Amino acid sequence: MTTTDRDDETRDEATPPVSLRLEHPVSQPALTGLQGEHPVAETRPTDLRVERPASELRPTGLRVERPASEPRPTSLRVERPASEPRPTPLRLDRPASQPAPEAKAAPKPAAGPRLPRLCLMGEFSAGKSTLTNLLIGAPALPVNVTATQLPPVWIRYGTDAPYRVDLDGNEYDIDLNRLAEISVDDTSHICIFREAELLQRCELIDMPGISDPNMAPVVWQRVISKANMVIWCTHATQAWRQSEAAVWAMLPSELRSKSFLLLTRIDKILSDRDRLRVLKRVGRETHGLFRDIFPISLVDAMEAGDDEEAWRNSGAASFWAALGEAIGEFGGERPKTRMLSPSRPVSQAAPIDEPEPVAPKVVMPTRVQPRPLTSRPMPSRASRLMNGDAHLG
Repeated sequence: MTTTDRDDETRDEATPPVSLRLEHPVSQPALTGLQGEHPVAETRPTDLRVERPASELRPTGLRVERPASEPRPTSLRVERPASEPRPTPLRLDRPASQPAPEAKAAPKPAAGPRLPRLCLMGEFSAGKSTLTNLLIGAPALPVNVTATQLPPVWIRYGTDAPYRVDLDGNEYDIDLNRLAEISVDDTSHICIFREAELLQRCELIDMPGISDPNMAPVVWQRVISKANMVIWCTHATQAWRQSEAAVWAMLPSELRSKSFLLLTRIDKILSDRDRLRVLKRVGRETHGLFRDIFPISLVDAMEAGDDEEAWRNSGAASFWAALGEAIGEFGGERPKTRMLSPSRPVSQAAPIDEPEPVAPKVVMPTRVQPRPLTSRPMPSRASRLMNGDAHLG
């Protein structure tokens, strides 16, 4: 008998079997240490003991043997493949697809005296953006940007980098070529800078259309309280609709004596008789709501260039003179020249000290002669026509 056999026999004698007896097939040999006869076809296993082949290691107690090739993990330690980097403690990595936080704009230098703020309003596609370009003498935004998809655009004088202001007043740098990515839901307004003569005397705020179905009214309502004046653009062929009157009635009443109503695209109404009829109706419906009313063709004004007669016939000359006077009432210097057309190079502009005509010669309709404005609020030109002050040829 070998040493291993003696050890197994000693171990078997030290552990007596339980009193349970199970019959097993005879083909399985009887286990050592069991008592009683077994049926021919059965053998009986030991109590909670399973025989293993001699080549298989016997477990001891609660210890589990692992093959030599399998490394034993350390306590509370999880092995990772060598190719997987270990994350830094207390750090959450942002997915590559998630954009980085916006960079806040650099602090702005202390501003000088606050300039009056001129707000451009009206329904969708009424000519507000064209008017903005006309006032500053150059395109305010890149040509591939649709202004109707933007929050209010605040235009100031200077060369500073553009930025957006969120609903909490925080400022973030922006790229003008990526304005379409700006959300109107969490943006109060966009601020851009242009070097224009008019912007040295006032600031412009180009509002989104009030009737745009894709733009909630709260987008422009957040900013309108900052306006000192309003230029309301209404399409001459369907001037002053009920939707426009309803919105205007919601605005602060102190804006009325300082604001202008422009009947844009007046060139689409071909006869003087029809133009005068539109002026009378609008003047009657807006009596006391505006400082004055001006019919104007913004496209003709943009294309006037150096042609002063075309400039006057477009209706822009009379409007420009009245606007300069209104800005002067806020304490700012009155503009000395008319704004430059985007198609007119600055080097060919009229000298800055060129005297301005005392009174415009023509206001559209061409046979209507305007009265010069005084420091007190004047009734609209259309109301003067209704009262018989106009002289028709």
